[in-house]
Amino acid sequence: MEEYSEQYSKRESISRVFLYITIGLFLNIIISKFFLPWLQYFSDTAHCSNLWGVNAPYYLSYGVFAGIPIAISFIWLCGYLAYGRKMVLQKRYPIEGEKRFNKTKIVRGKKAVIRGYFILLLALLSFATLLYTFQFSNYFVSEIFNRDTITCY
Repeated sequence: MEEYSEQYSKRESISRVFLYITIGLFLNIIISKFFLPWLQYFSDTAHCSNLWGVNAPYYLSYGVFAGIPIAISFIWLCGYLAYGRKMVLQKRYPIEGEKRFNKTKIVRGKKAVIRGYFILLLALLSFATLLYTFQFSNYFVSEIFNRDTITCY
């Protein structure tokens, strides 16, 4: 007998999708109205300013080459390590108590454990990407600043 995971009701599905769209639009408005204009201004004037004794373009460069990948990898790592661990321990996919939008067969046993280990592997690969990016961010930044710099007037 095939067993299926619990599904969201039609009303729950619609409310969740509406919530996700609302959060996405809110973040889009905040980023486009406040953060991007500030970033544009900071990028245009960064070469003329110092923050805590460090030239501001270093902050921009480290943010692009190290900060963003580290933040994304850390979020990915935290979420998927916990999910993969639960899957391996429960020997079940999807994990118990997880609701799904679509009809999903429950996989138990060895197949579920293999999926759990695959998710753990993806999380660890993202951590390896984090380490790679962090290791070579100094190289990328030094390559940028070895070129001629713009002088301030």
